[in-house]
Amino acid sequence: MDNWWFPSTKLQPPHLSAEPCRREALLQRLAAAATTRRLILLSAPAGSGKTTLLASLPRIHRDIPIAWLSLDDDDNNPSFFFSGLLKALCQLHPTFGAHTSILLQNSAHPEQDLRRITSMLINEIIELDPPSFLLALDDLHHIYEPAIFSALDYLLEHMPPAMHLAVTTRYDPPLALARLRARDQLAEFRLDDLRFSIDEMNRWLNQQRGLTLLPEQLTELHQRTEGWAAGIHLLSLKLEQIDRSGHRHIFLQHLGDAQHYIFDFLAEEVLTQIDAQTRTFLLETSILAELTPALCQAVTGLADAAALLERLYRGNLFLLTSQSATVSTWPHPERSPHSPADSPVYRYHALFAQYLQRILRQEAAESHVRELYRRAAEAETLPIRAIHYLLAASQWNDAAELLEQVGRQLLKEGYTSGLRRLIEELPQSIRDQRPWLILLLGADAAHRGHYEMSRPILEQALHRFESINDPLGEGEALVELGEVYTCLAQVQPALPVLQRSLGYTIPLHRKIKSTVNLSWIAYYQQDWPQCEAYLEAILADVGASGDHKAYYSIISSLGPHAVFGNIGMAPIEALCRRALTLFGDDLSPIAAGSLAYLGYIELLQGNIEQACAIASRARAFCNQLGDFAHLHLFIDHVHLTSALIQGDYTRFDEEFSAILPRIEQVLTYRQWLVCYRYLAGRAALLQGDLDKARYIYRQMMTHEEPYDLPEIHVAAPLMAGLGALAEERFAHAEEHLRDAVARQRHTRNTLLITNAQLSLAQLYLAWQRPNDALPLLDQTLAEMAQRAMPGILLQEGPVIIPILKRRDIHALQPTLIDSALAIFQRDSTTSPLSPSAQPQPLPTAQLTEALSPREIEVLRLLAHGLSNADIARRLVVAAATVKRHTINIYGKLGVGNRTAAVTRARELGLLK
Repeated sequence: MDNWWFPSTKLQPPHLSAEPCRREALLQRLAAAATTRRLILLSAPAGSGKTTLLASLPRIHRDIPIAWLSLDDDDNNPSFFFSGLLKALCQLHPTFGAHTSILLQNSAHPEQDLRRITSMLINEIIELDPPSFLLALDDLHHIYEPAIFSALDYLLEHMPPAMHLAVTTRYDPPLALARLRARDQLAEFRLDDLRFSIDEMNRWLNQQRGLTLLPEQLTELHQRTEGWAAGIHLLSLKLEQIDRSGHRHIFLQHLGDAQHYIFDFLAEEVLTQIDAQTRTFLLETSILAELTPALCQAVTGLADAAALLERLYRGNLFLLTSQSATVSTWPHPERSPHSPADSPVYRYHALFAQYLQRILRQEAAESHVRELYRRAAEAETLPIRAIHYLLAASQWNDAAELLEQVGRQLLKEGYTSGLRRLIEELPQSIRDQRPWLILLLGADAAHRGHYEMSRPILEQALHRFESINDPLGEGEALVELGEVYTCLAQVQPALPVLQRSLGYTIPLHRKIKSTVNLSWIAYYQQDWPQCEAYLEAILADVGASGDHKAYYSIISSLGPHAVFGNIGMAPIEALCRRALTLFGDDLSPIAAGSLAYLGYIELLQGNIEQACAIASRARAFCNQLGDFAHLHLFIDHVHLTSALIQGDYTRFDEEFSAILPRIEQVLTYRQWLVCYRYLAGRAALLQGDLDKARYIYRQMMTHEEPYDLPEIHVAAPLMAGLGALAEERFAHAEEHLRDAVARQRHTRNTLLITNAQLSLAQLYLAWQRPNDALPLLDQTLAEMAQRAMPGILLQEGPVIIPILKRRDIHALQPTLIDSALAIFQRDSTTSPLSPSAQPQPLPTAQLTEALSPREIEVLRLLAHGLSNADIARRLVVAAATVKRHTINIYGKLGVGNRTAAVTRARELGLLK
């Protein structure tokens, strides 16, 4: 057959003028499959990146010869199909299929001779004995001719050892996939495999395209697109037109209303090509969060919903699948499971679901849409989803009843995030009739740090419970209200409420919550013996119980002062580490609380790098969990103070600017605003910027927050004294610093501030009064040594170094001072937090798979001779996690033990 009819571009992979990003892990999987499996199936909807991925393979792995053929509808002619296939093979070797081509040209009925033609091709390849190669058939979904699939099945059954076949398709082809799968001759890459991760999106959009999207914007974009390549690309085109970060944030927040171009694409590619019954099925089931056969049947009334779902999935109509349905353990006698645990479960791609729902509301009557939601609620076994459906169906009383049941359970666990918006969807008249819903709203506001907002709501809930004589509700309302009064430092109303709450029948963890708050009240009243008595009793009760909720109650309420009592840091540190051991170090509120406080402890112990690593992990957890205001105080303290310790003022300014909007918006932070500003003023003084320091001090003095904290009354005179010291107004400085010292004797802690007694000693040294300075330093350094808190000394920053090197001062606590000086020296050489010192992946050219930053961190600790248990303690992870990292390291480095791993790492230049 002559070449005039055949476009030569069909033999070339598409030109990737703007390859999204180097997806090394995915390409490594594809490359491995291309030399070990007979069939490599890339099956996913349009725009998923199938062709891009396959076309990237020869550019990354040039040692894999690829014969490429792009298919279209015309290739359903068997002669055209095999002619194109042979031309593709000839691109690898000119004699490929010479005899087969003659047989094809001489066949009067190629479709009837396809098996003979295929056999000839197989024999020719075997005779030629080429090196391993890959035949790539792009867009196989265009093929519908059964004879062609029969020939391909025959080819796969008798495929020469050197040959491998890769196909891209929007839906599974009618090939013997089950047989190939059973023989381990099939590699599958589906939508879940092809979705972009957040890290890949960052490399693509920020590093390659220069969009400079913020982490939270990348997360929002990833959640909206679910890693769908076409969606990311189309949306990034819009983002390129939006310059300001704030405008991008608004766009992403309203993405559901702004992406009609994506929806138009979906409509053209999908909805216009299906029958009416399937279209109706898609629209009506689009309201479901999960699609099981039973749920779809309940909503649509179609008895063959299971078969239809399977057909849609195999047709890649933007359905994702998981192993089994979500089965609720919620006790709900009138809700029996509609699907067994091993029932197939699907969900629509988020963009597709939004589009279908929009079309449904355009075309269907509102009453019909409500009826669909009502059916979904009746069939749904997961309560939260049932609530969503009931609200959408305007079934207000049923929704309120279920909200109360779910909310009361979550309230017992101290975690009500996500209920607020559901409750607020109810009419006000319904909410006002139900004090439990009022309590849940108040508790949610308190858990988000909006204590001022939550106080009147909780007071209203308490009055309603009292009016209907509901002791269970009263007890819970008292616990929550006592917590709010405590966080607002309102001692007088807090004390009777907390004491009263302990007289009710409430769970252990709720009693602990109130007892922790009583310790806070004792702290505010400067009654340290009573404060410590409460803490000791709590630690004993929690340790004896081993109860998850009890641990969370204390860990989420620990104050910065807790480690400054006579009990010391050790019991508190042990509590946090035991919580991580008992309940895991993965994403959870208790892990976030444990990590946040451990970061604070590590900084007090002088372990700056470790403190920052733990605090960063805690911050990530808090952000993912919806923010825990109290925990961010410890996290912010670690990051801001560590920057001052290292003299990294650029990082301090960046960190402070990033968190300032949050500080100003939420009362929990705003109460501490004077202390935050103290650190900013100290940073200015350390840089010699007296004008900026004076301006910040004026801001501190105009702070009008009514619910002030004891630490505020330390920060203000401390800043005034340091400013006067910088101006050499020594008498004024002494007056202010003495005031700060007196006040800090009651607070003891240095959260978001520094040690006033050290500042007073520095004043006396500058004032040439060493006889006054040395007794202060002797007392302060002895306390630091006794409490094992060199971090307090480090918080002074590099300015303290010349003082510590004085012979008379060094002699006071030589071990403590030497350790502090060593840390300063190390940080002045290479900041452990600088980008250059962060763990970097190994060059992929030297490894089959790059080590992750966490694996490199583990490797470095192995090189220092630490055991797995020691590494687990250092990294605040489970020992099993360290073991898993170690096994991965050995595999990637191609070694069998830690000694060989360290040796190999040194050869690669990782350990210096």
